[in-house]
Amino acid sequence: MTLRRKLLTAAIIITFFTILSVSIFTQFIFLDQVRDFEEESAGQELQGLAGIINERIRSEEIAAAGWSTRDDTYEFVRDGNEDFIRSALGNQTFLKGKVNIMLFLDERGDVVYGHAFDPDDDTMTGIPEDFKKSLIDHGILYNHTSDFESSAGIIVLNESVMLVSEYPITGTGEGPAKGVLIRGTYIDSEELAEETGSKAVSFTIGGTHSYAAGSTYSPEDDGIIFRIDEGSSPGDPGRIHAAATTYDLYGDPVLLEIEMERITYVRGFTALIYTILAIIVTGIVFAAAYLTIIRKSVFMQVERLGRDASEIAENKDPGRRIDFEGDPEFMRLAESINKMLCSLEDATCGKMESEMKYVDLFDSSLDGIVLTDLEGIILDANPAFLNMSGIAEVFKENSNRSVCLFGVIEKECNPDAVERMLDLWEKENKPFKFETGILNLKTGILPVEITSWPLSDKNEIIKGLWWLVRDISEKRAIEEIRSNAVSRIEDNLEKMAILNDEIRNPLAIIVGLAEIKCGAASEEIIRQVEKIDQIINLLDRGWLSSKKVHEFLKKQYIQDEELKRFQK
Repeated sequence: MTLRRKLLTAAIIITFFTILSVSIFTQFIFLDQVRDFEEESAGQELQGLAGIINERIRSEEIAAAGWSTRDDTYEFVRDGNEDFIRSALGNQTFLKGKVNIMLFLDERGDVVYGHAFDPDDDTMTGIPEDFKKSLIDHGILYNHTSDFESSAGIIVLNESVMLVSEYPITGTGEGPAKGVLIRGTYIDSEELAEETGSKAVSFTIGGTHSYAAGSTYSPEDDGIIFRIDEGSSPGDPGRIHAAATTYDLYGDPVLLEIEMERITYVRGFTALIYTILAIIVTGIVFAAAYLTIIRKSVFMQVERLGRDASEIAENKDPGRRIDFEGDPEFMRLAESINKMLCSLEDATCGKMESEMKYVDLFDSSLDGIVLTDLEGIILDANPAFLNMSGIAEVFKENSNRSVCLFGVIEKECNPDAVERMLDLWEKENKPFKFETGILNLKTGILPVEITSWPLSDKNEIIKGLWWLVRDISEKRAIEEIRSNAVSRIEDNLEKMAILNDEIRNPLAIIVGLAEIKCGAASEEIIRQVEKIDQIINLLDRGWLSSKKVHEFLKKQYIQDEELKRFQK
């Protein structure tokens, strides 16, 4: 992967993880905060509606008290005066009081007057059966009402909810109650929402039957309970429900529930989408600007350096240098490359000089130099060895095939010698030296002295063997001459000793005869014999010197022979 692609990939990865981080942040922090805000808003809406209901309950209780403490109302439940009905209980009374049901009971609990009013049709109707049943079930209708206490609250009917107030009719006096006034007003959810300015989509009041019908709330739950219905599509954010428990006129638990659209969530989610899109666009712009800047400030200069270096490599001119003008960092890089080229040039020149010296030494050496592997296969050999062995033509013809050194040298040099040499090198770090002969194809056997040592790589692993082969034919000839000289000296010394003895014996006889027979001439004869004896003595001393020389040469000769045997 190129550097440009790496940088582009890095920019994409950074942008991706930035988007991922923002998404996680918004999901677990921002959207949770939005949800908390929605729940708080829904709770406030629910509490506001519940407050309106409580205010209406108090207003209804006040209105009921106003009717119940009137003397004409007191008289009406006692005698059922029709004039009171015509004057006080007409349609306008229901409309102005915003009441739907008015029910007057006497002290026995019997109905003195009871009608319902439909404001839409502006007509009077009978008391609804579900309302009447609720009164009967709770012991209000058809029961004695003398000890009845006032109360107000809501009643959940089969298909509606009513605000109901029940107040004992006492008139203006302080006497006992003569009946009960029951007022009922239907609760209109839409009217409540308009009155409070609520943003709720719906507001419902229900009893335990709502829970049984599948609601997720229970009337026994304390506090405000929230539920979010997720939308069925990305464009549908769903709705939030808030529910709380209150109690009806008779103390039974009743659920108050509102349903609101998730407007805040929609706005927050939209803001999130725009934020992510802004990050993506910013990331793309940033990546493009970043790559453009990097291209102009880095890539172009790197490409220039690369072209200059490639030209030096193509021209194979180690003496050429990079001439670069640009940012200080790249100028320092070019300077470092030039220093490296100088070092490489010096190292190359030194290596070439060393190789030339080695080649000159290898080719011009009078001694044979051979490089083999551990099996004795010749890898390289100098001209001196090829001339010694007479295999120059064979080696040239078999350049593609292996030529074994052990096939050229006599039996003293074989794989066993290689093992001994390696053992000696490992134990004493000394080269292995021995004398043998080369089977020269043209001149026969040529006596040589071979010195061998291993060739190791940088890890000290032995990879091959060096063999230094020295011609010792002249040395062998000198040794033969020396041996012959020693033998001849021995013969001469032996003959001289015999000669001296043979000369002295006749001289002794001459001296004896001269003394007996020669008379006056005997002295001269004896003097001459003494001169001869002196000469013989001189010969004896020379013999002794020759004898010492002989002993030294012989001793040296014996030492050389023992050394040869030791080396073998």
